[in-house]
Amino acid sequence: IATLARLITNGSLAEKGVIPVEKVDITKITILTSEKGKGDFGLPPKLNQPMNAFAPGQEGKWTKMADMPTARARLSAGVVNGKIYAIGGAGAVVFLSTVEEYDTATDKWTKKANMPTARGDLSISVVNGKIYAIGGWNTVNGVAILSTVEEYDPATDKWTKKANMPTARMGLSTSVVDGKIYAIGGTNWGPELSTVEEYDPLTDKWTKKTDMPTARGGLSTSVVN
Repeated sequence: IATLARLITNGSLAEKGVIPVEKVDITKITILTSEKGKGDFGLPPKLNQPMNAFAPGQEGKWTKMADMPTARARLSAGVVNGKIYAIGGAGAVVFLSTVEEYDTATDKWTKKANMPTARGDLSISVVNGKIYAIGGWNTVNGVAILSTVEEYDPATDKWTKKANMPTARMGLSTSVVDGKIYAIGGTNWGPELSTVEEYDPLTDKWTKKTDMPTARGGLSTSVVN
């Protein structure tokens, strides 16, 4: 963003052939900066203003909602019936098994049954109204990279142990296609992984799939068509 803004102010963006200058509205570009506006990144002070969104043609808007009861990092979340379930993560000192449900209609949080295994850097996927907590790590008994899979049913507020993922890992990503969960990438404190494993909730079985071409952890996956 800093480079883009600098090119515009120098009047050289058109020469670079990136995008015509008249197509860019400077006031909509997000620039991370101190509130003092001293021209960080080498930008003129007038461009160095904190802003909320880069939304060509339309301003974005953020609204403050009720805080999550338990402050935490490295959690994961899933949505069932319009409610968000914030699961696991790490507090200031310990790994958490905490589960809290957020109702977007009422802007209220509700405590739910703890996940059996405290952990962070796990991945959550939802299939047929049930939440699957997969992998992650904790330091309950020394540093442990987990293959643990646990299923949560919001209708009964109960957890059930499921078949372990074949490859223990944290920082993985999971996505659902046709009712099956694909666990992709991650790390086990060694090199990043290219591993792909498919989980079928109907049979509670895992199947090895073709490795991802690029090994990596802390990634994100999305599904289209």
